[in-house]
Amino acid sequence: MRRRGQRPLFARGFLHLRWIPRYDPPMWNAILYLWVLNGLTVALFAWDKLSARWNRGRVPEHLLLWLSALGGSPAALLSRWLFRHKTRKQPFGRWLWSIVLFQITALVILLGKDLL
Repeated sequence: MRRRGQRPLFARGFLHLRWIPRYDPPMWNAILYLWVLNGLTVALFAWDKLSARWNRGRVPEHLLLWLSALGGSPAALLSRWLFRHKTRKQPFGRWLWSIVLFQITALVILLGKDLL
C-alpha cells in the first residue's frame, strides 16, 4: 500500500534500492576509526618484528595491548600469525586473548539487546 504523496515503486527508478544503507556519519566514523587503528596495529607489530631482528629499540608490549584493547585486536591476532611475532610470550598471549574474549562478550551483549 502506497502512502499519500509517495510515487509507485516502478516510478522511483531502477537504482533506488532499499537495502543500500543511508549515510550515517557516526557509523562511518566508527568504521574509519577501526580501519586506522587496525592498520596502525599491524604497522607497529611489523615494526616491532623488524626491530627485534635488527636489535633496535622495541615497541613496548603495553602499547600493543592498548591498541588491541581500543579495537585493534583483529589486526593483533592477524599480525601474530602473519609475522610469527609474540607467539611464545605467554603473558602477552594471555592478555591478548582475554582482551579478545572481553570484546566478543561485549559485542554479543550489545547486539543481543537489539535482537530481542
